[in-house]
Amino acid sequence: MRMSERLRRFCKYWNGYDQWSAANKAIARAFPDLPNAAPPIDLKALARRRGVRDVVYGELSEDGHIVESQGGNYIIVLNSAHPESRQRFTIAHEIAHTFFFEALGKEYRDPIDEVAHQHYDEEEKVCDYIATRLLLPNESFTSILKSEGFGAAAIATVSQKFRISLRATARRLVAEAPVQVAAYFWEEDVESGNFIVRWKEPQDRWSKRGDQQIVLSALEPAYQVFRRAEDFRGRYWLSLGGPQDRYFVDGFCLSNKRIRYLTLVVLNGAAERYFGLSTPHHVAIEAQGSLFD
Repeated sequence: MRMSERLRRFCKYWNGYDQWSAANKAIARAFPDLPNAAPPIDLKALARRRGVRDVVYGELSEDGHIVESQGGNYIIVLNSAHPESRQRFTIAHEIAHTFFFEALGKEYRDPIDEVAHQHYDEEEKVCDYIATRLLLPNESFTSILKSEGFGAAAIATVSQKFRISLRATARRLVAEAPVQVAAYFWEEDVESGNFIVRWKEPQDRWSKRGDQQIVLSALEPAYQVFRRAEDFRGRYWLSLGGPQDRYFVDGFCLSNKRIRYLTLVVLNGAAERYFGLSTPHHVAIEAQGSLFD
């Protein structure tokens, strides 16, 4: 896809060969001490360093937005109804917009008008990318993965330590994965007993993909494995919106009341090398319902 003039100027200002390298350089220049920050990251402190005067809460239809205040500073407005983990991602996302403000100057229009509702445009993707790296700095994230191991359970651990949602954490882990992998959040449907995918994070998440609902019913081989409400790891016959295949699945049971699973599904043949065959250690997060968002 052709890069817009605005994005080219963003890259030029931050001296990046593409939007992702420009984003990394912007973070490094603005927050040189971020790699050594202990979790959870103090986002309001980062916001102040980017000229944000205040973070306030209101009744909104969207996640949040950033507006310019008197004196050239900014105010971030958050949806008061959202859980803390989602609000933290929104703060990080709005901080990311300040890198565009700096690069484009007065030509950057008020983001309420221009980008607040454009969740998939190119600038929003860059801001999401920056947000995950503010919430999960590279060094801290890598260190925890080394100690916890690569898997679905590690997503839950990182999510708790950094106080961000499972989905944002899964998005980051999938992006950094050494194998082709996708994360799926499954929830039991109490009426039918089926398991339904509520969200997914594939590595090619920005490409156009089908939005068909993925359902695991009692007729499928893996159903009884999910019904046990226990962690599991191995190869199972499973349909992920297409024909059944024998995928390597690393499953972490998040809740055994209304059964919820976070799974990593490996889409190539190198799974055993990275995961092994032992079942992951379970760390219950039954009370952390807000992290499911």
